[in-house]
Amino acid sequence: MVADADWEDLLDSIDAGRVLPVLGWGIMSFGAEDRMLGPWLAQEYARRLRVDPGTLPESFGLNDVMRRYLMNAGRRNDAAVRFSDAVAMQEAGGQGGPGSALRALASVGGLRLFLTLTPDSLLRQALDTVRHDGRAATRVRQFNLQDKCEDLGASLEEATAEHSYSWVYHVLGRAERAVGSCVIWDEDLLEFLLELNSSLARGQLSKLCRDLQPDRNVELLAIGVSFSDWVMRFFLRVMRQTRLTDEQPVTRLVESGGVDPGNLVFLCGRNANGLQLFDMAPGEFARELAARWRGRHPEEAAPAASAIVVPSELPDCAIFVSYMREDQAAVARLVSQLQSSGCEVWLDTERLKSGMNFDLRIERYIARHRIFFVSVISEQTESSSNAYAHKERAWAAERALSIPEVDREEFYFPIIISDSVDPGRVQKEPRIFAGLHRERASGGAVSAGFCQRLKMLQDRHRQNPRNEQPEGGP
Repeated sequence: MVADADWEDLLDSIDAGRVLPVLGWGIMSFGAEDRMLGPWLAQEYARRLRVDPGTLPESFGLNDVMRRYLMNAGRRNDAAVRFSDAVAMQEAGGQGGPGSALRALASVGGLRLFLTLTPDSLLRQALDTVRHDGRAATRVRQFNLQDKCEDLGASLEEATAEHSYSWVYHVLGRAERAVGSCVIWDEDLLEFLLELNSSLARGQLSKLCRDLQPDRNVELLAIGVSFSDWVMRFFLRVMRQTRLTDEQPVTRLVESGGVDPGNLVFLCGRNANGLQLFDMAPGEFARELAARWRGRHPEEAAPAASAIVVPSELPDCAIFVSYMREDQAAVARLVSQLQSSGCEVWLDTERLKSGMNFDLRIERYIARHRIFFVSVISEQTESSSNAYAHKERAWAAERALSIPEVDREEFYFPIIISDSVDPGRVQKEPRIFAGLHRERASGGAVSAGFCQRLKMLQDRHRQNPRNEQPEGGP
């Protein structure tokens, strides 16, 4: 258990702009089920390289796949291309946006500059979704072995002072279709660390080097970094560009009571009096940190409820949002993100404002119009049995009876906006939609990928004449 005093010290450092997060595979999850990216990517990579999983360890990773592929006389250029394609598939293939841990971390407003050791864009997506209403306002830089030995776009001090953007630096590269663009297996990691060490020593990465100098008093907060003990020591030695014993002892990293240090969160700072271990799972840590940050900064706890501006009548192929009055602030955020992505959205604001009953109109909209039905699920919808939103969802279920089962996922989109609602234990949704994927959108902050998918569906269906009802969909 982590003491309250340790949490307070960490929050004090974040408030002072001294904390630089370093994120590893252990916090990279996606989708409503928080599926871990690393194992999924390893399986997809093996499939693309045609490596038989039966020849790999039971819980294999990217290093196992790459090693077996090269043993089978595979070519490194092909391996780099296939890896980039696998990462791109996760980002654009409807697998779900950033998981709850990344979204929670993105809600900690005092963290403006992030170092990531993974080659994907989940962290950027989380920051854009939570902080910037889905707009591409996160600035990304990278280090690789090709032609992109880029420095930080902003120092930690500059990033903390400038709240218009968030900054992400890929220390070990980004997935691109070329050898040396990012770390895939252990040999890549060794080469990257050696080149990173040389670049820092030569002063090529001046902002990064300056941020990590002892007199800057910058504390590294590494979350879900899966390095072995010796690699972790080497990584910290490279990043700090000074002997570890000049800073703090590092032996505590392996004195973890039997818990794998690679899955720990630890805070390493000049004045931390050694290496401080947070003996928690990375996701648990991120959510607890976000909760404590909101407690200290209640003004950041939720987005302000803004006016929802939609057409007076339901447009063709519109996104119909079903929600409860108590969730209006989160829904305003959701609608804003969809509209910013070019989607046309409609919801019944007149009934909510005036209390008038528009049952016939709403039922007709759902039963007869070409729509994409977004069902907003929250603590309120789960605790209420007679809410008007449940009527709307019952009408949607009636319409779904005429839609082939395989096409219902292009008609009905359940979105969970309350972190306390378990996607696998939702009770108040119509049974006919039980098998559909439930998107997580904490506080109404939906992923950019979800918005893009709905925009694509709207554009596709609008290419059909208005008097022709597409089979299966709206």
